[in-house]
Amino acid sequence: MSEAEMFQAHVEKWLNHCKDYPSKAVLTVALAVLKEQEKRIDQNRGQLDSSAWSPNAWS
Repeated sequence: MSEAEMFQAHVEKWLNHCKDYPSKAVLTVALAVLKEQEKRIDQNRGQLDSSAWSPNAWS
């Protein structure tokens, strides 16, 4: 389990136990930010891999 998956599991657990709206709102936004950040990391990894294997991008 990756760090992001562990954090996501903890946030979801906290979200299920929250009783007040402000805490739920903050945790919901934190979860959305985490997912977006993971998506961007994957995109950048793909871009880095493609440029590493492309001789045209070496210059």
